[in-house]
Amino acid sequence: MNSPSHAPLFALCLSGSTYWALIQDTVPGPKLGSVGGCVHAIANCAGIVGPVVTGVLIQQSHTFFSAFALAGGIALASVLAVMILLRPRSERRLQPSEAGIVR
Repeated sequence: MNSPSHAPLFALCLSGSTYWALIQDTVPGPKLGSVGGCVHAIANCAGIVGPVVTGVLIQQSHTFFSAFALAGGIALASVLAVMILLRPRSERRLQPSEAGIVR
């Protein structure tokens, strides 16, 4: 096996848990399922549209550079969006009545 060809796949597998970590750190518990579902819906739409856009770019430019440049640009924009927009939720502790616990 040639290890450099497997390195991107390994890195892709490592990034999957990051999405859930970010969601769980920023979204309140009762909304966690809804937000997780929306994130997965967006990811699945990208999985449907991405290959079509990539194919069109390669067909028009006759090179893979435009497809890789677009993917890199989207990745950089995502990193910048997370760095600018994402704020961790406060560490305020819930009171028993707020958590639905009745004494």
